[in-house]
Amino acid sequence: MREVVRAASLLIVLCSAFISSALAAGRILPHAPQIAFVSAFNNSANLYLLDIRHGALRPLTQLPSLQRGPVWSNDGLRLVYESNAGNNNINLFMIDVRGGPSAERQLTYFSFDEVEALFMPNRGQTPEGFVFTTVRGPNGDIFMLDVPPVGENNRPEL
Repeated sequence: MREVVRAASLLIVLCSAFISSALAAGRILPHAPQIAFVSAFNNSANLYLLDIRHGALRPLTQLPSLQRGPVWSNDGLRLVYESNAGNNNINLFMIDVRGGPSAERQLTYFSFDEVEALFMPNRGQTPEGFVFTTVRGPNGDIFMLDVPPVGENNRPEL
């Protein structure tokens, strides 16, 4: 209980500190004291990771484009998020929060927007998968994709 109160207090302090920078879309990692959130500094919205225990704040992305909607993977090591990096369409990207040279990769490459990604519960099957919605004109659809293994950057087809 003490940790929950401490986390809530820290979140209130952060909200007041970032009030002018539009703190939004926070996601708490269920089994570890980390919060992934989007904040807009200098007219670009990027992903940040807050370690609640140590109060350490770390940027996960530093791009001039829009990043939003972070969703934790089941293992708590990766985030899938929406971004318009590289073009005007919203595509899905994944980042390994541990960092490294191949920490970030694009998962979708479509000419329409992908939004609202959610990881599916992993019941021991591999590969891990997620679902997302698409917006194509006035219509929307729901799709499911497997998360490609690390090192593979296959382009899914719908």
